[in-house]
Amino acid sequence: MSIDFGLDLAQIIDELYKTHIELWDVVDMKKSDDDKVVALAARNNNRLVKQRSDQVEKIDEIVLQAISQHRYGGKEMGETIGELIEQLGFEKIRIHEMNREAGIEDSPTIKGNELKEKLQIAFNEIFQAEQ
Repeated sequence: MSIDFGLDLAQIIDELYKTHIELWDVVDMKKSDDDKVVALAARNNNRLVKQRSDQVEKIDEIVLQAISQHRYGGKEMGETIGELIEQLGFEKIRIHEMNREAGIEDSPTIKGNELKEKLQIAFNEIFQAEQ
Protein backbone atom coordinates (compact mmCIF):
# COMPACT_ATOMS: atom_id res chain seq x y z
CA MET A 1 0.00 0.00 0.00
CA SER A 2 1.49 3.32 -1.00
CA ILE A 3 1.07 6.51 0.96
CA ASP A 4 -0.13 9.65 -0.82
CA PHE A 5 2.63 11.85 0.62
CA GLY A 6 1.38 15.00 -1.11
CA LEU A 7 -2.16 14.60 0.19
CA ASP A 8 -1.06 13.73 3.71
CA LEU A 9 1.48 16.54 3.90
CA ALA A 10 -0.76 19.16 2.30
CA GLN A 11 -3.56 18.23 4.73
CA ILE A 12 -1.31 18.47 7.80
CA ILE A 13 0.10 21.82 6.64
CA ASP A 14 -3.45 23.08 6.11
CA GLU A 15 -4.39 21.95 9.63
CA LEU A 16 -1.24 23.58 11.02
CA TYR A 17 -2.32 26.93 9.56
CA LYS A 18 -5.74 26.52 11.20
CA THR A 19 -4.00 25.93 14.54
CA HIS A 20 -1.84 29.03 14.05
CA ILE A 21 -4.93 31.11 13.36
CA GLU A 22 -6.58 29.81 16.54
CA LEU A 23 -3.42 30.67 18.48
CA TRP A 24 -3.50 34.13 16.93
CA ASP A 25 -7.02 34.64 18.32
CA VAL A 26 -6.05 33.25 21.74
CA VAL A 27 -3.28 35.85 22.00
CA ASP A 28 -5.93 38.55 21.52
CA MET A 29 -8.07 36.94 24.25
CA LYS A 30 -5.12 37.05 26.68
CA LYS A 31 -5.18 40.85 26.46
CA SER A 32 -8.63 41.00 28.03
CA ASP A 33 -9.28 42.64 31.40
CA ASP A 34 -11.70 39.81 32.24
CA ASP A 35 -9.89 37.15 34.30
CA LYS A 36 -12.27 34.42 33.11
CA VAL A 37 -11.47 35.21 29.48
CA VAL A 38 -7.73 35.21 30.24
CA ALA A 39 -8.02 31.83 32.04
CA LEU A 40 -9.94 30.34 29.12
CA ALA A 41 -7.33 31.73 26.72
CA ALA A 42 -4.53 30.16 28.76
CA ARG A 43 -6.22 26.74 28.66
CA ASN A 44 -6.82 27.06 24.91
CA ASN A 45 -3.24 28.21 24.40
CA ASN A 46 -1.85 25.09 26.09
CA ARG A 47 -4.09 22.80 24.04
CA LEU A 48 -3.20 24.55 20.79
CA VAL A 49 0.54 24.57 21.46
CA LYS A 50 0.37 20.79 22.04
CA GLN A 51 -1.71 20.37 18.87
CA ARG A 52 0.80 22.46 16.89
CA SER A 53 3.71 20.36 18.20
CA ASP A 54 1.92 17.15 17.19
CA GLN A 55 1.27 18.55 13.70
CA VAL A 56 4.90 19.59 13.22
CA GLU A 57 6.06 16.13 14.35
CA LYS A 58 3.66 14.54 11.86
CA ILE A 59 5.08 16.71 9.06
CA ASP A 60 8.58 15.60 10.05
CA GLU A 61 7.52 11.93 10.03
CA ILE A 62 5.93 12.19 6.57
CA VAL A 63 8.90 14.01 5.06
CA LEU A 64 11.45 11.65 6.61
CA GLN A 65 9.47 8.62 5.45
CA ALA A 66 9.17 10.04 1.94
CA ILE A 67 12.86 10.90 1.76
CA SER A 68 13.86 7.44 2.95
CA GLN A 69 11.70 5.80 0.26
CA HIS A 70 12.09 8.15 -2.71
CA ARG A 71 14.54 10.35 -4.50
CA TYR A 72 13.83 13.77 -5.97
CA GLY A 73 12.83 13.37 -9.61
CA GLY A 74 14.01 16.82 -10.71
CA LYS A 75 10.68 17.89 -12.23
CA GLU A 76 10.42 21.60 -12.80
CA MET A 77 7.47 23.42 -11.25
CA GLY A 78 6.17 26.89 -11.89
CA GLU A 79 6.25 27.63 -8.15
CA THR A 80 8.42 26.24 -5.43
CA ILE A 81 6.86 24.27 -2.60
CA GLY A 82 7.91 27.02 -0.21
CA GLU A 83 6.04 29.59 -2.30
CA LEU A 84 2.91 27.42 -2.30
CA ILE A 85 3.09 26.93 1.47
CA GLU A 86 3.55 30.67 1.98
CA GLN A 87 0.64 31.51 -0.33
CA LEU A 88 -1.64 29.05 1.48
CA GLY A 89 -0.72 30.62 4.82
CA PHE A 90 -1.41 34.14 3.58
CA GLU A 91 -4.74 33.02 2.09
CA LYS A 92 -5.80 31.41 5.38
CA ILE A 93 -4.89 34.50 7.41
CA ARG A 94 -6.54 36.86 4.87
CA ILE A 95 -9.80 34.92 4.98
CA HIS A 96 -9.68 34.60 8.77
CA GLU A 97 -9.26 38.35 9.28
CA MET A 98 -12.05 39.13 6.80
CA ASN A 99 -14.40 36.59 8.41
CA ARG A 100 -13.58 37.73 11.94
CA GLU A 101 -14.57 41.28 11.05
CA ALA A 102 -17.83 39.97 9.55
CA GLY A 103 -18.43 37.67 12.54
CA ILE A 104 -18.55 34.48 10.46
CA GLU A 105 -16.68 31.21 10.69
CA ASP A 106 -13.78 30.39 8.37
CA SER A 107 -14.47 28.09 5.47
CA PRO A 108 -12.26 26.86 2.64
CA THR A 109 -11.90 29.21 -0.31
CA ILE A 110 -11.51 28.32 -3.95
CA LYS A 111 -8.03 29.86 -3.93
CA GLY A 112 -7.09 27.99 -0.75
CA ASN A 113 -8.31 24.70 -2.23
CA GLU A 114 -6.39 25.38 -5.46
CA LEU A 115 -3.21 26.08 -3.47
CA LYS A 116 -3.68 22.90 -1.43
CA GLU A 117 -4.14 20.92 -4.64
CA LYS A 118 -1.00 22.47 -6.20
CA LEU A 119 0.91 21.65 -3.02
CA GLN A 120 -0.34 18.07 -3.11
CA ILE A 121 0.71 17.68 -6.76
CA ALA A 122 4.13 19.24 -6.08
CA PHE A 123 4.80 16.90 -3.17
CA ASN A 124 3.61 13.88 -5.15
CA GLU A 125 5.93 14.81 -8.02
CA ILE A 126 8.88 15.07 -5.67
CA PHE A 127 8.12 11.91 -3.73
CA GLN A 128 7.31 9.61 -6.65
CA ALA A 129 9.77 6.75 -6.90
CA GLU A 130 12.03 6.79 -9.91
CA GLN A 131 11.61 3.63 -11.92
